[in-house]
Amino acid sequence: MQNRPLSFSTQITVQVGDDIDLLKMFADARFSVLFLRVETVREESLNEVNKFHNLNRDIRERIKRISEYGIVPFLGLIVGFDHDDLSLFDELYDLIDGTASPIAGISLLNAPRNTPLFKRLEKEGRLVGDDFSGEWQFHTNIIPKQMDRELLLKKYRELYKRIYGPAFFNRRINQWLSRVDYFTDLYHNRKGDVRQIYNMIKIIKFLLFKADPALRSVFVKNMIETHKINPLLMRRAFTLLAQYRHFYDFMMELD
Repeated sequence: MQNRPLSFSTQITVQVGDDIDLLKMFADARFSVLFLRVETVREESLNEVNKFHNLNRDIRERIKRISEYGIVPFLGLIVGFDHDDLSLFDELYDLIDGTASPIAGISLLNAPRNTPLFKRLEKEGRLVGDDFSGEWQFHTNIIPKQMDRELLLKKYRELYKRIYGPAFFNRRINQWLSRVDYFTDLYHNRKGDVRQIYNMIKIIKFLLFKADPALRSVFVKNMIETHKINPLLMRRAFTLLAQYRHFYDFMMELD
């Protein structure tokens, strides 16, 4: 049976960006994505959720270092903490822009029943309904402390559209690709995988012939630009663009 060129992903703290040897081992083991629970850039909010390890070093430098090893930092972010005001949304945009992180998952803070957060907000009269719906992207059952609930939802949608707008994503992915500095030499002789090639052809057909013009333009421009930056990154760029399709579709649903 033919060995397939597998790749891996995992969830880990941003502290991995402090350990160059560990990052090299991740890259050599074909880890393509590390999901990072960044949560927020606000020190007060990080203290609120006990993310003290996000405070002791510059989180931006940690994220950039992960990218240097060709590993995509998937940023997990949440909006709606008690210390979040309207300026937070620009701060999150600046984090994503400054680190050129291709992918960021942004969720609305929710309070599931029987959690300490639920009990505290229930006591403060800051819950909408008895429980949250399970939707972290479209719904929140909390009443924010520093802004109107509807304004929180509006600013959330605006931020999502900003970071996944075609022009910004196009620029961001090119910046990320330009930062990749480490290429493992362990897999030069690996064999191709027929199923993987078939799926790739299906995605290319969709992006070239069925996707809307904006999405098609991002795909074509980035494939050309990636080849100029480094042909070794073509597969990685293609994977990111295939993932972008889903974020783009979700962005369009927010209208």
